[in-house]
Amino acid sequence: MMTLIFLVAFIGLIALIVYSSLHVPGKIVKIAIHVLGGIAGLWLTNLLLGVFDVTIPINVFTVAFVAVAGFPGVVALSVLQFLGI
Repeated sequence: MMTLIFLVAFIGLIALIVYSSLHVPGKIVKIAIHVLGGIAGLWLTNLLLGVFDVTIPINVFTVAFVAVAGFPGVVALSVLQFLGI
């Protein structure tokens, strides 16, 4: 079920990026792209890390953190997970 939710977020992200490339995006669209980029990036990174049997625990704090921090937050979480913190 969570995979479907993250997949919908990823599809929404792609739709917003296409919309913003065709029109001048407002602040709401820019914020939505930033938030969905972090959430979709978390999902994709977690899938890629699953190949190495390393997972990022996905909970409310993690999703809220990457929503605020965007994709750099996903990278930071991945590094912390590799370091075992």
